[in-house]
Amino acid sequence: MNKEFEENGYFVVKDFFDKTTINLLSTYFDIKYKIIKYENNRSNFSTIEGGDFANSYIFYADHLTESVLLKNGQKISNLLGKNLIPTYTFARIYETGQPLLPHTDRPSCEISATCPIFLSDNKPSIIYISNFTRSSEKKNYTIDEIMATNAYTAVELYPGDVMFYKGCERYHWRLPLESDYLIQFFMHAVQIDGIHKDHAFDKRPYLGFNKK
Repeated sequence: MNKEFEENGYFVVKDFFDKTTINLLSTYFDIKYKIIKYENNRSNFSTIEGGDFANSYIFYADHLTESVLLKNGQKISNLLGKNLIPTYTFARIYETGQPLLPHTDRPSCEISATCPIFLSDNKPSIIYISNFTRSSEKKNYTIDEIMATNAYTAVELYPGDVMFYKGCERYHWRLPLESDYLIQFFMHAVQIDGIHKDHAFDKRPYLGFNKK
């Protein structure tokens, strides 16, 4: 058991990914981003009004990121002292002014990890996480409301750094992006013998499959 993770609800590992992996991921998504912008292709564009990733480019279960999760699954289990099975990966490209609204995640995100893979201004990617656990009744906070509680931690991450966190229990959010764009990569898992074990592979046949 990872005592820090259990007590704080999150755990940061600096340089979890080596430079080769980060350079591959950042180059890959930078190419995808440039193609999307050039072609004005909105197939990966989320238009969920008011949602956690409204009006931004998102990538669910990309084959490259799913492979990264699969390769690092045992390493993550060992770090957290848990028997985990992966659920899915997710990537988001933030553009100027886009926030991440305060939220907790769905059951497939029992154990989550977030990692910046490209920062256009070379400044740290800052994610905020609550110091309190969500009650049984989820509250829809605004950024101003949850920050007024002063019960949160601001975590600075650079490419390669990973924050593991209890996605279903702890509120997490980002302030509107000030730089041109940020590429953020997420990995999710559940405990093999836990209450969300039926969400293994995000209820898909295996990693890499599209969600029906």
